[in-house]
Amino acid sequence: ESYHEFFKWAFNILFPNEEYKDCFHIEYLCNLYQEEVERIIRKEPKTKDIIVNIPPRTSKSLITSVCLIPWVWIKDPTIPFITVSFDEELTNVNSTLSKDIIMSDEFQLLFGGRFQIRKDVNNKGLWQNNKGGFRLSKTTGSNITGHKGAIIIVDDPQNPKTSSSDVKRADTIDYYTRSLYNRLTPVNIGV
Repeated sequence: ESYHEFFKWAFNILFPNEEYKDCFHIEYLCNLYQEEVERIIRKEPKTKDIIVNIPPRTSKSLITSVCLIPWVWIKDPTIPFITVSFDEELTNVNSTLSKDIIMSDEFQLLFGGRFQIRKDVNNKGLWQNNKGGFRLSKTTGSNITGHKGAIIIVDDPQNPKTSSSDVKRADTIDYYTRSLYNRLTPVNIGV
């Protein structure tokens, strides 16, 4: 039931040779996301979107872009996700790690009966389960037309090397406001 507990468990699946060290911000983010996911499942209108700004190497991507999707699908495998980053390799790595959790023996033993990954929609950029949920991974600025997500995760939307460029920053903001955000479905519930 607890995303925080799931996150700690999933960390050990992904990194069995590393010691997990919990921190207040990890529990805070997990609880925040759990509240939003449970609200979405209940189909209650949102009061906010979420922006997370924390330093690198503090597990933001792992909490937000990797472990959240498998946990959400345990609760409701119909929920569609769109994930976006400036870097294609990062989107692919995060997508693969999410799928590694799902395909692990431990996950399959405990939750394998809730959903399965479809064989016909199963690549790094897009994979879907047999209940309708999917993970679409895109890079900032790429075509998103025709897709929708109840949860849209924007993880590092702009290359830090170009963040001081007014033009690049404006392009990123324009992509988010004109293309990506209107893919949120339903807009009054999704986050």
